[in-house]
Amino acid sequence: MEGIIHERIKPNGGIHIPKSVLAELGLKVGGEIELRVVDRKLLIEPMKIGVDELSGSLRIDSKLVDELVEKEELFEPEV
Repeated sequence: MEGIIHERIKPNGGIHIPKSVLAELGLKVGGEIELRVVDRKLLIEPMKIGVDELSGSLRIDSKLVDELVEKEELFEPEV
């Protein structure tokens, strides 16, 4: 995104983030952001996803895991 966007701070401290900025950041309504002040500037970034948030989001096929573990060549060092 190029250019400068001017917004007013609402009485409750909120600001409006235009859809184009949300799209550029990969954010959607209800998404979480990180706010940080650096050298008197407000930085807004998408929330970083940690391991805890990812926990339980993957399904593991135990049969596939067993098959892969049995294939010893996967664990041999490359020469």
